[in-house]
Amino acid sequence: MTSHPGDEAIMQANAEKPIILRNSTGEWLRAWVFGLFVFQAMWTYHDLWRIGKHYGWPTAHEALALSASYCFAVALLLGPWHRITGLGVQLLRLRRPLGIVGAILTTAHMVIVCVILRWPLTTNERITSFVFGLLAVCIMIPLIATSFPWALKRFGTLGWRKVQSIAPLLLLLIIVHYLSLGKLPDWIKWFQTFDQPGHSVAPGGTFLLTIFCMVVFLVRCWAFGMNVFHHSKGQG
Repeated sequence: MTSHPGDEAIMQANAEKPIILRNSTGEWLRAWVFGLFVFQAMWTYHDLWRIGKHYGWPTAHEALALSASYCFAVALLLGPWHRITGLGVQLLRLRRPLGIVGAILTTAHMVIVCVILRWPLTTNERITSFVFGLLAVCIMIPLIATSFPWALKRFGTLGWRKVQSIAPLLLLLIIVHYLSLGKLPDWIKWFQTFDQPGHSVAPGGTFLLTIFCMVVFLVRCWAFGMNVFHHSKGQG
């Protein structure tokens, strides 16, 4: 029985540094539980942050966007976390399903915004945010498309890793997507008024997410820099 060149690429990749492109039902279930738990948490958090406002499609699309972003951020954090601490090797298997669940939640968010709400691009802030959101989706598509076994067979280990190396850019675009909505003045106002009667005691959901995404992005950059340093040191 002859082996396919793509199968040899998979075997080589797994021997050097495991590339997980197949997951068990339990791993998919854990990813979905995480994504839907964050969605429900963001939905509930809406009641604390927006006092007196009703739930609806606007709440749904915001909760979907936040839960999708958390899925992406956690998926990108697991690799550096394992390399830095040596812990959580089993959690590495959740990176792929978390990313795909995040993409599905992002798609639902886009459908609500573009089809149901028909979000009007009436301000520069909204136009800028929409553009960065669209760029994030353009980064997301190749990342998700290459999250299946055929991609490793098609591109080989090196090509596959090059495509996946753009993942931190997705996180950066998500951060800019939220910041360009003019959230910063709202966050500053919250810091100045959170202890006053009638004001929310908790920051906006986008504030917590943006801080988390920034931390993950910085950790990814640090881990990348350390990898380059050790690689160059090994060749020196």
